[in-house]
Amino acid sequence: MARVPVTVLLNFGDQSELVIPDFKITDQNPIRVPAAEVAAAIGLATGELPGKHLTAEVTETPETGVVVTGYELA
Repeated sequence: MARVPVTVLLNFGDQSELVIPDFKITDQNPIRVPAAEVAAAIGLATGELPGKHLTAEVTETPETGVVVTGYELA
């Protein structure tokens, strides 16, 4: 599983919208994920996430849909 660049576009309630510039992995863009998961993984408050550039592992299967894991600050 390769790491890909991810940008946190904005927070919407308790969700963060992530944009993946090289989007050959999935046709969903942006992807909404729990902001608390992203914040906990990189050690920031959820309010600090918009505009942050990260790397993450993105997978998509028919069973699970799009799954983003392993967030790290870029």
